[in-house]
Amino acid sequence: MDRRTLLTAGLAAATATHAKASEEPGSDGPGAYELTVVGLPVVAGDRVRNYIYVRLKLHLAAGVEPMSLRDKDPHIRDSLVRMAHRRPFTVEGDPNRLNAAAMAGHVMATAMRVCGSGVVARVEVISQQPQRLVR
Repeated sequence: MDRRTLLTAGLAAATATHAKASEEPGSDGPGAYELTVVGLPVVAGDRVRNYIYVRLKLHLAAGVEPMSLRDKDPHIRDSLVRMAHRRPFTVEGDPNRLNAAAMAGHVMATAMRVCGSGVVARVEVISQQPQRLVR
């Protein structure tokens, strides 16, 4: 499978799963915004070994409307993908997982730059699904 086919399949999976804006049911607290699924590379020895589909949730500060982040979603995902290709979030010795703390830190920094300071309270990595299991 060549890289173009792989990226096309990832894009199809990402567009099939729409971004959801949701508030925690039964709470008057701040809301959360779930980013569209992003496919990120696992790089080992200067070669792409696998792709991991990552779901991220942005927990918002009080008083911020979750749907206000809808227009910022592509900018945040684009920054994450560019950084993953520049300096991969690869976990040494595990080709089926990425460094969640590093991803969350980068997304938080990007959200501060794109959405403004104090809009996003924290970033949570919901799931990491490898394209294929590599041993």
